[in-house]
Amino acid sequence: MQCTRDQKEIQAQIARIGLRAQLPHIDSYQPVLCTFYRGEVVCGQQQPLPYLYIVTLGQLMGSIAAPSGGAVSYLSCGPGDMAGELELIGGGCCMAQMQATCRTRCLRIDLGVYRDTVRQDPAMLRLICQNLAHKLAATAQSSTQNLLLPLPQRLAGKLLAGQKDGIYCQNLSRLALIMGVSYRHLLRCLSQMVERGLLQRAGRGRFLLVDPDALRRLADGVRSRQL
Repeated sequence: MQCTRDQKEIQAQIARIGLRAQLPHIDSYQPVLCTFYRGEVVCGQQQPLPYLYIVTLGQLMGSIAAPSGGAVSYLSCGPGDMAGELELIGGGCCMAQMQATCRTRCLRIDLGVYRDTVRQDPAMLRLICQNLAHKLAATAQSSTQNLLLPLPQRLAGKLLAGQKDGIYCQNLSRLALIMGVSYRHLLRCLSQMVERGLLQRAGRGRFLLVDPDALRRLADGVRSRQL
């Protein structure tokens, strides 16, 4: 992790996500700009979270450890999203491990200094409520799909949403976490799609979408967001 108080960089990131329109007095919280790199943990599950983060670039992924020893990814935070707002309101430890999936930049507010101020700030509370509502809707949709739709149907939707120029090359371990299945189960399903002529292997972790129309029919009814 790298942090800076350089005002030119901080103001550029505030402008990047249009934060000042929602929080005109953001400067009064003296935010620090933090850069996390792929795989870096922002906060561990059940650990105290002394900061409120506002993502300006990249993505943070939240995952919850299962009793069996695995983990299930349940939400992602992209530009404009917050991390730590639920813990701020509830007053508890971090409910999930938050980890950067790529180079990610966040504005960091020190809750040790500004916790009470944040809780009494109408504009900040409005922004927090918007973030919580967005996460609730996304989590409900994802949970419904995971419970009701078979893996091939859900996977087809993810492949179509995550492809670029007909090639899917996202991280498969992270995809397995997002879909709530084991890495082995995911690979088995991908192999079956290759055997059916829907996909073709194009290198390590890369798949060519051979028959996009068939994948769309398979994914019918699945609303999938870009990973």
